[in-house]
Amino acid sequence: MNKPTSPYSRGAAAALFFGPYLSLIFLSLVVHAPLIQLLGTLMILALPVVTAMRLRRSFVASGYRYTMAELWVEGISMYLFGCAICAFVTMVYLKWIDPGVLMRMTMQSIEQLQTIGTPEYKEMARVLRNAVNEGFVLRPTSFVMSMFWITMTIGCLSSMLLSPIVRLRRPAAPQNSNY
Repeated sequence: MNKPTSPYSRGAAAALFFGPYLSLIFLSLVVHAPLIQLLGTLMILALPVVTAMRLRRSFVASGYRYTMAELWVEGISMYLFGCAICAFVTMVYLKWIDPGVLMRMTMQSIEQLQTIGTPEYKEMARVLRNAVNEGFVLRPTSFVMSMFWITMTIGCLSSMLLSPIVRLRRPAAPQNSNY
């Protein structure tokens, strides 16, 4: 099988791993197990490392030929297609598996804000409670699209910053020795 040569196809191929990775982050953050939520948080913190490792692997496989722009586009493609996979998984979860999760998270936020007790946080809790009473709770489609665009923005910026970094280390040129 031929290896993908364009940065778009390399990014799409990388998204076959990256999309499920992003989906696992979402799923780990909506469960009610603190250890699994901690794992999700650690997976978020590891996103730059995962991105850099993927871009570096591609750069090495190219024989150290890819430019910074090619690696950046590959990273953008990886995030784009990975976010599409994650958006699908998230929408299925929010619409059919656990449709009340956004309301529960909103109610938990209200409780936590009231527990803190400062006037500013009590005001935020009041505004959130009024939004719930008026039916202005975040809908699954709005949540998914917001998550998609935030993740894409982070992916574009991190790919831009990591592309020149992964190109820094190259193998030493072979020494010409005349024995």
